[in-house]
Amino acid sequence: MVCTNVSGAVHVADLEAELAIPVFDSVSATLWHTLGGASLAGWGSLLASGSLRSELQRVCETALARTSADRTTLRVDLPAHDLQVDLTAAEALRPGVRSIRRDSSLPQRRLNTVTWLEEHRRLLAQPDFHGEPSPPQALVDVYGVQAQVLAPVVRDDAMVGWLSVHSIAERPWSDSDLAAVGDAVAALHDILDDHPEGKLT
Repeated sequence: MVCTNVSGAVHVADLEAELAIPVFDSVSATLWHTLGGASLAGWGSLLASGSLRSELQRVCETALARTSADRTTLRVDLPAHDLQVDLTAAEALRPGVRSIRRDSSLPQRRLNTVTWLEEHRRLLAQPDFHGEPSPPQALVDVYGVQAQVLAPVVRDDAMVGWLSVHSIAERPWSDSDLAAVGDAVAALHDILDDHPEGKLT
């Protein structure tokens, strides 16, 4: 929403809850920029977590560039910032690649690959999907993914989220690709350390 001479900011949080998408009001966007990263609850997702989401987005973009993948996503449970794993907290895409950002149709923590991550707590590199753990069929059929790397984000002995790196073609994952994913997870920890108000559960 971009408004001129309309008091729209007070309605942003309610509209976001109703529409299930971010709503940007011009006054809120100006205030967010002026605050320089400070959070302000009750006025929509931009003011509550826009700076955090911007930092998370940069991590996904860097991982995408370093791995030459087609899509990277981050899912994380961070209730104070209205982030939960059934929707992505950040996503970076190659041109022409379909976005998965707003798809909440799958119960993420019950997926085979995610239960594998929860059990093993280490990086999962899949150059193809011929073996276990199998990905959700929708990831293949709807989003065209043929290979992936998943990396858990573990804090205080809880797997609070994971980074996904997708390829729309089968491909081997090189040591440098896996190092890039490891660096991305380290960067995520640094960001989350800088946002202590968003306690992870």
